[in-house]
Amino acid sequence: TGAVTALAGVLGRRLHGDSGFHVEVCQVEQVVNVMADLLAKESLEPGSVQPRGNHSDRGTPWGLFPCKDDDSWVAICTRTDAEWRAFAEVMGSPEWAMTDELAVLKGRQAREGEIDALVEAWTRQHTVAEVVEACLARRVPAGPMHNSAGQYGDPHYRARGFIVELDQPPIGGMTFEGPGFHATGMPVADIRPAPGLGAHTRDVCAELGLDDAEIDALLASGAIERDVADGA
Repeated sequence: TGAVTALAGVLGRRLHGDSGFHVEVCQVEQVVNVMADLLAKESLEPGSVQPRGNHSDRGTPWGLFPCKDDDSWVAICTRTDAEWRAFAEVMGSPEWAMTDELAVLKGRQAREGEIDALVEAWTRQHTVAEVVEACLARRVPAGPMHNSAGQYGDPHYRARGFIVELDQPPIGGMTFEGPGFHATGMPVADIRPAPGLGAHTRDVCAELGLDDAEIDALLASGAIERDVADGA
């Protein structure tokens, strides 16, 4: 949010043809914008806002749970009572999950810690892929917590164009993160290999007002260099 605010200010100034200027954005002001509801709640009911960790007022269970594979985690978020019932069925309808008390959010929130422990006992018996597949089949929000290798191999990320592979001279093939989202009217991200050291030497010198002869003289003297491989 802060970066966008600063960038908007810079672009606005540039559009009006003015010279460069300094933009100062206070981080705490940007954070306040995304937690206004919590500030209002605490103002009206002092002490009502407490650290929640992975828990959420919007649903229970809500968080990350370890799975069968080493250091593998799955995110599960039940937002409604209907999603909770579906999730209970995913777990095999255990007796503890089928009580009237846990059928409503208020009852589940009162036993968050106990529910988390029981859900974890179930997820530890399965791989991340098994949990995600079973949950999504019943329309229960769930997804893997990826490390770098997981992101690279995720077929959904690749289908969405998030994984970008480029030929980066002189290193060769490299993998990069692409755009995190797409929007109507949004131009396609221009992702290209990074230029070599000195690849734009001649262009920069020309922008500074030097002619070809002056640039050639500087190159010959060794005062500046260019990336011959890029033909600069």
